[in-house]
Amino acid sequence: MACKASQQPFSQARGPAGSLGYALSIDASRFATWTFAFGGDLFTSQSNQYTFDSPPAVQAMQFLQDLLASGCAEVVEQRYADQDGFAQGKLLFTIGTSSGIPFYAKAVDSAAHFHWAVAAPPYTTGEPRVNFYGPSLSALRSTPEKELAAWLVIQHLAGLEAQVHWASVSQYLPVHAQADEALQGLFIEFPAFQSAYQLLPYAHFEPSAPGYEDVRLLVYDALADIVQGAEIEASLVKLNNQANTLLTDQSVLP
Repeated sequence: MACKASQQPFSQARGPAGSLGYALSIDASRFATWTFAFGGDLFTSQSNQYTFDSPPAVQAMQFLQDLLASGCAEVVEQRYADQDGFAQGKLLFTIGTSSGIPFYAKAVDSAAHFHWAVAAPPYTTGEPRVNFYGPSLSALRSTPEKELAAWLVIQHLAGLEAQVHWASVSQYLPVHAQADEALQGLFIEFPAFQSAYQLLPYAHFEPSAPGYEDVRLLVYDALADIVQGAEIEASLVKLNNQANTLLTDQSVLP
């Protein structure tokens, strides 16, 4: 479909002629998205090790390299360029965060003004595998009173009322299982957000291992090299070794 879109521009597209199927943003979450879609994971709890060089990850990166080489996709060079291209009708697919849904709606309405929707990324498995990523909350070791206070704050933030408010103002997905009943108004305003919410049963998560934020920077660099044509398996082996070394260093901290 991406290649078809590059050959057959949307008749209502705005701006100069030409179209593409997909624009890839260089981001650790996009690496995770495509690895999940090919049936892989980034981390195994059995050995507490990263698995960035797994066969599904290699297949996912080869897929992206081929898509770019065929002229059916491009790399996002400027911030929000994929959103703008989509809104103008010059891009068939984009992959992004649910918090961007209101911005996509506004952009489409002010540009090509077409009907659009949210769906799971393409997948090779029996059912969708969708990347859900967000910040982690941690309670530091302290006095019993402060540890209890920290837990109460986390408990409040994960509660139904706080999660409904959080989703309503940010369009990030809630973590409370009963939030859907209270979000009906938001679903009516943004049907695409409801579609994203309905993908929660297919959630797969990026690692919550110590130092993962630093590992994400390594993933960014590896993905940037791969889309420029770097040898995939060697790049992923290097990435995996770097990530697991960083994980070991984090694990021995006092």
